[in-house]
Amino acid sequence: MTPFLDAAQSFTFYCGPPRSGAPFHEHTSAWNACVYGYKRWALLPPCAALTTRAHSSHWLSNGAGEGEGGGPPQGALEFVQGPGEVVFVPPHWTHAVLNLTDVVGVASEFAAHAYPPDLPPPRRKEAPP
Repeated sequence: MTPFLDAAQSFTFYCGPPRSGAPFHEHTSAWNACVYGYKRWALLPPCAALTTRAHSSHWLSNGAGEGEGGGPPQGALEFVQGPGEVVFVPPHWTHAVLNLTDVVGVASEFAAHAYPPDLPPPRRKEAPP
C-alpha cells in the first residue's frame, strides 16, 4: 500500500513587507503556516487554472478595496490567513498571495497520493502580465 504522503520535498522560510506576494502559480501539494502577520489568498481549482506574471496586487484586494485588476478571477476562493493558521493547497490549484502586513512563516511542498492518477491534465489559461 502506498503511503498518503512522501517525505517533504522542501521547506521554505519566508518574510515579506506589505504589498509583497506571489502571482498566480501552481505546484505539488503544499502547506503554508503563517507565524506573524496577515496575507490574502486566492485559489483556483484545476478546471479554472490561471498562471500569470502579473503582481498579486493586480488581482487581490489589499483591504482598502478591490485589487487593481478589479478583484480575483470569478470562482476564486479568497480569504485572509493570520498568525497560527495553516493553509493546505491541493496539487494543481493555482493560487496567488498578497501580504497585507509584514509577514513571517514557513511552507513546504509534498507529494500526496490521494489524487487519482487518471485525471485529465489541468486546463491552463495564461493571463497577460
